[in-house]
Amino acid sequence: MRDDSRPQMIARIALILAISFVTLACAGCVGGGTREAVPELEVPFEFVRNQILVPVRIRGYGPYFCTVDTGANPSAIDARLANELGLPVREEAAPAEGVGAAEVLVRQTEFDVALEGGRSSTISAVAMDLSTLSAAFGRRLHCVLGQSWLGTRVAQVDYPALRLRLSSSSLADPKGWVCVRTPMTFWMPDDLMPLVVVEVNGTAIPVSLDTGSSGTLKLFPEGARAAGIPTSGDDLSRNSVVGARGSAEVKRVTFASLRFGPISVKDVKGSIGDKILDEPEGRLGNVGNGLLQFGVATLNFPARRISICAPRSLSE
Repeated sequence: MRDDSRPQMIARIALILAISFVTLACAGCVGGGTREAVPELEVPFEFVRNQILVPVRIRGYGPYFCTVDTGANPSAIDARLANELGLPVREEAAPAEGVGAAEVLVRQTEFDVALEGGRSSTISAVAMDLSTLSAAFGRRLHCVLGQSWLGTRVAQVDYPALRLRLSSSSLADPKGWVCVRTPMTFWMPDDLMPLVVVEVNGTAIPVSLDTGSSGTLKLFPEGARAAGIPTSGDDLSRNSVVGARGSAEVKRVTFASLRFGPISVKDVKGSIGDKILDEPEGRLGNVGNGLLQFGVATLNFPARRISICAPRSLSE
């Protein structure tokens, strides 16, 4: 089965690993509950430094370990592994986009990938050096399952249960949880990273939903100003984050309140940082796994719908 919803190479790899990680307390979190719909595939995942890490087979070999990243366009495979597996890699190179300032070149390729117990599919990808991200993980990262893999699927990330569920049609929300369902819209016409709304200190802020980010929420300066948060001052400490193109600096802040759908938390550590891409207006930040980890996120790309669920203890 060919799975190629993104035929062109855009080479936008937005995976971010914060060097200084923040863990929020999740007292009272409960399991995912009974679901009416049975997923076509359910696999456990590791949550390594706030990253979704799944074992896969590539060309029948493995297991290899890959992240699941809504911000990666299209997908990526480590260049060294692509060479080891004899994948067809084009000679023409293009610069990668994403966090960091180093020049990282990518080359177009494709590979067959399958999760444990699932069918193999062929996805478009770029071959690139993933050693910087591997070093941040503390283990070798073999690939990034991005939009060329997610774009034809319904993916449900059950963070409390550490389960990834996949379907080609639909998946039911957890029973007994509070869920907020919204249409799926996108931050750019040629990119499938969803654009959602979070409330920061009571102010609605449009941000991208990035399962490749380990942070809670990064606001761009204009987003911070919209929420009434100072963007400069001696009391703002600095922090480093690591992306596919090396490290970048952000300012650490505390949000008095942060809500995404039914997930509501207070006194949350986050960051302020500049945009890294030339993009249309409308996106004022980026929400990541540091906040999503308290709920169940169902991303229905075929139907263009998003559902975010949380236990009632977190939604009050």
